[in-house]
Amino acid sequence: MDGGRAYLASGPPYFGKSDFKDMAIIKKAGGRWGGSRKMWKAEDESSLKALIETDKWMPDGADGRFVLMAMRVNEDKRRADRQQKEAAGREAAAKKKASQPTAEDVEKQQRKEANIPDDKPEEIKRLWDEYQITPEMLRTVLNWELGPKSAKSDALRTLCGLGFKLITKEEVWCGVRNESRCAANARRMKEEAAARESAKRKDAPTKVITKGAKVAKVAKVTKAVKVAKAEAAPKKPMNPYSKEAVQQLWALDPQEEASNPTSIINTFQPKWVPDTICLQCKQPVTDQFMDCHCLEAMWVRCSACGGKYRADDTRKANGECLCLLAKHA
Repeated sequence: MDGGRAYLASGPPYFGKSDFKDMAIIKKAGGRWGGSRKMWKAEDESSLKALIETDKWMPDGADGRFVLMAMRVNEDKRRADRQQKEAAGREAAAKKKASQPTAEDVEKQQRKEANIPDDKPEEIKRLWDEYQITPEMLRTVLNWELGPKSAKSDALRTLCGLGFKLITKEEVWCGVRNESRCAANARRMKEEAAARESAKRKDAPTKVITKGAKVAKVAKVTKAVKVAKAEAAPKKPMNPYSKEAVQQLWALDPQEEASNPTSIINTFQPKWVPDTICLQCKQPVTDQFMDCHCLEAMWVRCSACGGKYRADDTRKANGECLCLLAKHA
């Protein structure tokens, strides 16, 4: 028995001995292979019990019967501790409930705080003689709206309610109050206000929205949302040396009109001239560095027409811009 207790006290995993031919049975019972010790093992006590009951696996260093006995002893001890703990909890709950005030104590305290006196014998006698109401029937009248509770007993408040016809004796007999006069007036006023609001909505002109108008409205909203998203989206910075950047730069400069109304400037008004071809070397003139393959070339751009021309020697090809050509025309 002591060996079984010591085996359980060592804690999981629990290693044991078995034959290779019984591997499938041991694995089905929950056994796991322990590679460090080359043995099958149990990860918890439930697997340990299942492995021992197969009779194909024996605990390493202990007798399986003693291990099962030690497990039953531990289970009985845990069950006893659990039952003792539950009993202690029930006892504490009973003590807590006993210390709390009962419904009668709460009602008595409420009556004391509201300064409600006890029923007088003459009030009880009058209720019975005139309305056949007993003192037990008055317990439900405490929370009814029959005027202020202070300095009035239940019997006196009931007599006042019956006298002013706020309640009936049948309601007191049943302990259920029907709709009072105040509640009926409040309900009637609420219904009248709702009827007036409904009539006002009916008289208001209704706006008919056709299907086409709905589609146009949705399209307009969709377009506005797309424009807002496009404006909010971060824009990629433009390369300052690109053709688009130079086009925007030249488009900002005002164009000067030529004196001759039939000139090329007035008829064409160019703001950007396409790539210029050097007639000497037959190569395009770059917009960034303003040069071509001619080493001696000096290219400039006209601020009026945007055309590129050579300024080093006007006798050479491309020696005149559109402005000069217009003047010669």
